[in-house]
Amino acid sequence: VEISWHFQETPMDQWDFTSVQQIMTLDLPINGETRHVIVHAPKNGFFYIIDAKTGEFISGKNYVYVNWASGLDPKTGRPIYNPDALYTLTGKDWYGIPGDLGGHNFAAMAFSPKTGLVYIPAQQVPFLYTNQKGGFLAHPDSWNLGLDMNKVGIPDSPEAKAAFVKDLKGYILAWDPQKQAEAWRVDHKGPWNGGILATGGDLLFQGLANGEFH
Repeated sequence: VEISWHFQETPMDQWDFTSVQQIMTLDLPINGETRHVIVHAPKNGFFYIIDAKTGEFISGKNYVYVNWASGLDPKTGRPIYNPDALYTLTGKDWYGIPGDLGGHNFAAMAFSPKTGLVYIPAQQVPFLYTNQKGGFLAHPDSWNLGLDMNKVGIPDSPEAKAAFVKDLKGYILAWDPQKQAEAWRVDHKGPWNGGILATGGDLLFQGLANGEFH
């Protein structure tokens, strides 16, 4: 077995933007021809379309609001970093959107061949990244992220906490992969909702974090 190709979505990752979310293979019309591609909506907030055979980056667009990058290089797909987001280099705190839970986590997205849309259980959960004082110190019984675990996550001040709560969002996002654009959304009461099932009868099913089933 040999690796034919690979594509790194978040080089120099320091935000816990893992790419373990499921990958779909689709046959999409692109520039007048049908191409066999993979589509992926990882935690970093960008929706990727990549040639399934060659690994060629075709396109990428943020499917949720992101502040760590201004976009992707149209040729390579590498992120165009916001310098302030590189908190390990600046030494300053960074209020990141998406945060460590991502714009989409492990809950499954769905695709309907009838509508041509991808349905993503999208979310917005900010995270305050604060460097570990005095450099990296390993703890045997904890996450070892190089962060000050007493300060990360929710900001300290009441004003900042109120802004954090206001920033929390969860919704079904209907994404058009051909246009790389949002088609529509259904807002929920909060983030961290379940996976989505799309049926041949043009229905979507999803369980929510608050126990409701839609």
